[in-house]
Amino acid sequence: MSTKILEYSIYPKYKLIIEKFAGNCTSKDFIELKTKEFNDLNFNKDYNYIVDIRDTELQADIKGLEEFLIFMKESEQMVNNNKYAFIVRKPLQIAIITLFKKKTKKLPIMNNIFTSLNKVTNFLELEDINPTKIENLINTLVPE
Repeated sequence: MSTKILEYSIYPKYKLIIEKFAGNCTSKDFIELKTKEFNDLNFNKDYNYIVDIRDTELQADIKGLEEFLIFMKESEQMVNNNKYAFIVRKPLQIAIITLFKKKTKKLPIMNNIFTSLNKVTNFLELEDINPTKIENLINTLVPE
């Protein structure tokens, strides 16, 4: 199993936050990373997100998903007409994010699932950045 990674970076130029998860991750890991982000001086609740979970073995269950949803609903920083682009690779990731989309459809956020970065730029309306640059930014979040 790969090393656990819970990292993010904020890119004011693109009004974008990129999150990278790898290894065995639970809802508590997602809450932990979000809490760190909210306390970052560069955090802006109006930015959109790219959430890369391609290398994650999600340890999700309904209770964990519900805990994360409660955290989201109680956090005004997280629910602000943002767009979340989830980058996935495995069927279980798709299933969990699809369930997440259904559970958040009444919230003022937009979620979409992607298996490659090619359509992420359109979804997030990123004009000054291409998929290769996004992949390079994601790779900077992976420790050597």
